Amino acid sequence: MLFVLRGSIILDIMPQLVFTTCLAALVTFLHGQVYVWKIPLTFVPFSLIGLTLAIFLAFRNSTSYARYWEARNLWGTMLTETCVLTRQALTLVDDKAQAPIFVRRLIAFVHALRHQLRGTDPGADLERLLPPEERAQVARARYKPAMLLLMAGQWLGDRRKEGTLEPAPGLAMEAPMGRLTAAPGRLRAYCQYAHTLHLCGHHP
Repeated sequence: MLFVLRGSIILDIMPQLVFTTCLAALVTFLHGQVYVWKIPLTFVPFSLIGLTLAIFLAFRNSTSYARYWEARNLWGTMLTETCVLTRQALTLVDDKAQAPIFVRRLIAFVHALRHQLRGTDPGADLERLLPPEERAQVARARYKPAMLLLMAGQWLGDRRKEGTLEPAPGLAMEAPMGRLTAAPGRLRAYCQYAHTLHLCGHHP
């Protein structure tokens, strides 16, 4: 696993690893003698430092894994809710020709959020999924996933106004829309925490 670079933090901590290795090699080479001074080294300081470091690393690892697992659950929730909304749009709306517009906006939302978290450009995915006027509207937004959710909500409102979506199914579709709205904010917080710990980088 030490030589697996994909998804690893080895490259991020390489300078620290090289410095620590060189320092350890120097200490080993000079063990017991520095010029004319005799400096014996015992294992007691290393045992004390190792115990403290083990406690610290165990706490950091457990906290990081808990945040990673909750973020993973949030991402799974988003994918599930988009599937639920897609099924509802295809089965509950009378005008089936309008459903692909809503579905493409949901797919674009997930891709835009992925790019927002990674700090990459979502242009290629949005061009594949949205018509030019909708891409221009999203491009003007500072936070593109929120704009795409707003556009999806406007689609629901338009269907209710024209009478192709009954009030009760419309309220049922608002519940997963609300969960989609809440998830990105928490995902951003977890990804920022992971960046702080050098665990996120540009990987999903």
